[in-house]
Amino acid sequence: AFAFHSGLALVKSGENYGYINKNGKLIIPFIYSSAWHFLDNGLAYVRKDEKWGFIDKTGSVVVPLVYDFVQNFCGPFAGVGLNSKIGLVNNNGELIMPVFCDRVGRFSEGLIDVSRNEQGGYMDEKGKLKIQMIYSRTTPFSEGLAAVKFGDKWGYIDKEGNNIIPFEYDKTTAFTAGTAKVKKNGKWLLIDKNMENVLSQDYDLFGEFSEDLAQVHKMGKIGFINRKGEEIVPLIYDLCKSPQFSDGCVAVRKNGKWGYVNFLGKEICSFDFEEAKAFKNGLALVLINDLWAYVNKAGKLVLYQ
Repeated sequence: AFAFHSGLALVKSGENYGYINKNGKLIIPFIYSSAWHFLDNGLAYVRKDEKWGFIDKTGSVVVPLVYDFVQNFCGPFAGVGLNSKIGLVNNNGELIMPVFCDRVGRFSEGLIDVSRNEQGGYMDEKGKLKIQMIYSRTTPFSEGLAAVKFGDKWGYIDKEGNNIIPFEYDKTTAFTAGTAKVKKNGKWLLIDKNMENVLSQDYDLFGEFSEDLAQVHKMGKIGFINRKGEEIVPLIYDLCKSPQFSDGCVAVRKNGKWGYVNFLGKEICSFDFEEAKAFKNGLALVLINDLWAYVNKAGKLVLYQ
């Protein structure tokens, strides 16, 4: 038996799957060789006689069980496949894109990226090809722009297919909070939509953003910057336990001892620890004077033995 979703739970009897309600009544009989829980749109994908499709909560078939594989719904679409090709169905089970693509991406901002024969473009929610398949790589839209690769370089297009940021980057990421991390001529930059680099200096290493902060390294020192390129955690630390914050804090080492800084860049305790673990539920495990203890976010030891 599995967890309830949308009022029904997937259960298995013998070799087959069905669904029960919260009174234990069998709503959909044990006729499927594989199945999954109901999604937010009220559909579940199931397999019978080696073919996949989708059913609704009454057990009625919405997407015929004729496909070799299916994918979860992303927005209004789900991928359905025959052999190695993929098409798209909508919530009503209608095939809105024939099974001819090699890949379908994630629905975002009214468009979904699709590719065939190593050429990608974008379709709208009616199944119409909105942006022609001329790109060697495509990614979902974010803040009105999508990173796409044309030839051997990346740039950004808008939802009409206009090239907004030229194809001159070796690597790109999605725009978030008005900026995107890109790589050009071996250097990582943080650009705005006017292509201006908001970083005040170059870094030896530029990590991924987490909780809107990214770890940066320069000349053997570690710190964190925000999406505006501002240095929130100064580059004064020798080591960092993780490239990501946990529970709003991260363990860092200075002068051979460990301590913690929060996402505002404030040191929350003195650097007295020989070892420091990540925070979870307001506490972190630390080693001090060869004994293990817990420290809270006020920097106080709450258990010491």
